[in-house]
Amino acid sequence: GIPTSQKAREIKNIDEKQWENGYDSDGAIGPFLDAVADETRKGVEDEDDGLPVSMLGLCADDVAAAPPKDSSNRTRNRRTIPKPIARHKKKKKQKKKTHNIIFHEGDEVFAYYIWAGETTKGEWLKATVTDVFIDGDDRDYEITYDDEEVERDVDTRLIRHRWIKDKSSPFDADGNFIDDGFSSDEESEDEYEESENEDDDALPILEDIPPRSTEDKCDDPFISRKAIDNLKVDDLKKEIKRRGLVPKGRKGDLQQMLQDAVVQKLPILSEEEAKNYQALSGFPVGSRWKVLVPSSEVVEDPTNDFAFHAPTDNPDAPATTPKQNFDETWDRPVFGGRDKKNNVRMKGEPRKRFINHCGLTINSHPVEWVDAFMPVYEKPRGKEDSTPHHLSMEKICKWSNEKALLMQMGTPAFYPSFVPFDTEEFEKYLYLFFWNGLCPSPQIEMKLQKEETDPIQSNAFLRRELGPNAARRFREWKACFAVQDPKIPIPSRKTNPNHKIDEYFRHLQIIFRYAWLPGRDLSGDEQTMGFKGRHADKLRISYKKEGDGFQCDCIADDGYTFTFYFRNQPAPKKWVDKGYSPLHARCMALFDCFMDEFHCVRFDNLYMSAKFALGSFQHPKKVMVEGVTRSHQRGLPKDVIQHEVQPKDIAKVKGTVKAAVLENCSPLETSPLVACSVYDQKGVHFLSTCVEKIEWVEKCRDTWDKSTSTLRLGRFLRLSINNSYNLNMNNVDVADQLRGSYRPDRWMRKMKWWWSMFFWGHGTMLVNAYICYKRWQELHGRLPISHYEFRKRVVMAKICPTRYGPLKGNQISIPQQQGRRQAFARSKRSSSVRSGEASELRASKRLKVAAEKEAEEQVCDTSTYATASRLENEKSIFTSTRLDKTRFHLPVAAEKTTGICCQMCRWATGRKYSAQLLRCEECKTYLCAWCYKRFHTLKTLTKKTKSEIADEINGRKAKKGNTKMGKENVNLDN
Repeated sequence: GIPTSQKAREIKNIDEKQWENGYDSDGAIGPFLDAVADETRKGVEDEDDGLPVSMLGLCADDVAAAPPKDSSNRTRNRRTIPKPIARHKKKKKQKKKTHNIIFHEGDEVFAYYIWAGETTKGEWLKATVTDVFIDGDDRDYEITYDDEEVERDVDTRLIRHRWIKDKSSPFDADGNFIDDGFSSDEESEDEYEESENEDDDALPILEDIPPRSTEDKCDDPFISRKAIDNLKVDDLKKEIKRRGLVPKGRKGDLQQMLQDAVVQKLPILSEEEAKNYQALSGFPVGSRWKVLVPSSEVVEDPTNDFAFHAPTDNPDAPATTPKQNFDETWDRPVFGGRDKKNNVRMKGEPRKRFINHCGLTINSHPVEWVDAFMPVYEKPRGKEDSTPHHLSMEKICKWSNEKALLMQMGTPAFYPSFVPFDTEEFEKYLYLFFWNGLCPSPQIEMKLQKEETDPIQSNAFLRRELGPNAARRFREWKACFAVQDPKIPIPSRKTNPNHKIDEYFRHLQIIFRYAWLPGRDLSGDEQTMGFKGRHADKLRISYKKEGDGFQCDCIADDGYTFTFYFRNQPAPKKWVDKGYSPLHARCMALFDCFMDEFHCVRFDNLYMSAKFALGSFQHPKKVMVEGVTRSHQRGLPKDVIQHEVQPKDIAKVKGTVKAAVLENCSPLETSPLVACSVYDQKGVHFLSTCVEKIEWVEKCRDTWDKSTSTLRLGRFLRLSINNSYNLNMNNVDVADQLRGSYRPDRWMRKMKWWWSMFFWGHGTMLVNAYICYKRWQELHGRLPISHYEFRKRVVMAKICPTRYGPLKGNQISIPQQQGRRQAFARSKRSSSVRSGEASELRASKRLKVAAEKEAEEQVCDTSTYATASRLENEKSIFTSTRLDKTRFHLPVAAEKTTGICCQMCRWATGRKYSAQLLRCEECKTYLCAWCYKRFHTLKTLTKKTKSEIADEINGRKAKKGNTKMGKENVNLDN
């Protein structure tokens, strides 16, 4: 592993990849016997006799049929044994050349032969170039003659010949050969006579081809290494662009890029072809963009009865471009995910195995959903539980206490009164931050002050639950908080930049993927976490409200963050080695987390490119991608790109659609790549392997009509690929919005970099728990509670579990939560608890009935049926909602009256009346026109009030035909 001081040898013979019998393949003297010159300094021709078969290019049949070697008279057939490098023993006299022609494999060529003993007369022979050998500045050819008899004859009688592409006269006016091809020999007449006497049967050696000038407009892609080294930077860029590539890097990089293009035999393209070839660089040979032609039928804009226009349309300058559809359709592969009815899983849902193992039901308390993602206690090893819980709050509390011990907390030097935290107390101070997210204060310590010190921010409930020394314990908690084992050695920053938070993120990665079955349509984007301190990996983020900090790439499903990859972590080597950029390598690593094939994932213009679409579908999970893309260097064909026009000309081009499909690309045969652009306020470009047809679809939206002062339904047209992107791209944004709504670090500076990441991770975990709860309720036909209510119940249950926790939490102890039910039976008889816990246990019996009643009310808060207990209970949420004047209790006419009635009339009289029935959207209650005001204004509904209302209703019903309430009605508003 120690680098040597000597410079590594440059491998020149790039076509030779084999080492056999001690031979080197670079044409230089090495530690073993070399193929060109060995230690005995033999000549090249003599040394070739010892070459192995693999380096000579012979097959087994050729070796068997080859004649025995004879040192006095060697017969080497250039057709079957091409020499790696053709060299002259001495410098020959070169003739002046007019121009040079390079031959390619498959070309038909003509040879003018001069036989032995003749100097002026020759014969035309036809041959075909079957192979081309390139080695640095040298080029050799393998030919096959059309006439086998002539082929055998030329092996012994051939003396001089010329190769050309046209059968024209090989002589000029002076009687000399016209050099418009290559010659097998360039000897003078004297040298010819001398060589004839030496060896009449020797095959002439090909001459070196001179480097081609950059001014030469020949379409031959070959250019020698020496010529590449002599080119300037501008000439290098021109040569690279002629081959359809984009020049990048310094001069050395450009030289290497051009040399690689020559080795790959990239053809010379015209200026128009180079633009499209650049878009297809990296695709299989033969791939090309086919421009789609729209149908002749014009799609008319829908008409509206009021002044309505699309969100981006200008009513003063309507678009003049007609809207047309495309007839082409593409059958996309069917998503492999299935639901319990064996249908395609369009929407994500919680994994049923996860729900069963965690004991969750539709009536589970919100804190139980959170504990399913981050359990409080670590269950013993060997217990049957397939939920992959890698971490628990008990382990985090243990690490924090060990960190406090290493910091010498509890000694006279540092927090002398410190005592280790237990798990319940540790959780209380953690969720104190999330209490602050629901009710923000500039500093959390303000909530723990006495009312005399801070009457505005002080909270008596927190001081009562956390104790009189809550402020000091909170400072101790912040000093010793850790989510990593403090005893392990610190790893390298290059390999583990987030080592202080890695264990926590590893747990989140596992549980996020295990708990959720993602639907077909997902989206990928970045999430940002702000950070005010200093760090080497801190990013400058000026385009987001979050500001500077850290970022991670995420895949989300309807607000559920399924997996993530931090950008300051090293890109996965598995995908970087395959040629992907770090950004796309992270995306491929995110795709590795999928369990089903043919997901449709949407990305924005930071990620999308044609190569990324190809690589995504070549992934083992066959991921189909779609999204907007930038128009420059992202693989778009030039015929689809729409450049920005002046604002005054937008109406002329608005609505213009251009499209193309990629053909002859074998990896994308089952799901072709489609490029599309539509001009709105500027050109919007898309790349998609998901779209099935490009057409205009009709959309509707509620719009305020000034003339009638009502909301009315307006209709407009939107392109199908644009509509699909808009509906499925915002999954990550929804997750980011839910996490930021009640964030605990609103005013925290977060000078510790890993605190910023931890609160991002824990906030994401709470959002995922809420999404799972919400989706599970919807699958069972239940109406879920709001995100605020979910978080409030979680925080209240964590800080005061005896009163606000789940019902079984009053009966289940720590050993039972850990899975040790036998230990629970013993601990129930003899247990020693802290003084604070003892007082809570004594109070639990008195509060048991009240807690059960309150829990029952919480379960029924979302019901739409007004029962007697809910109407008569002044402290119920149902009563507070109907009397809340800040809500908009607007009546809406009931759509149907079958099976429903006025719930207040039913409560007062016991009978069902459905005349003039209305519905309150806020209270979700059906009321008649006479009871609507009474229901929202009466503060108390006692038995006396109930009888008075019943008398008034019966009296009103007794008067036939009279449906209005008169002055004789009893005034019950007071």
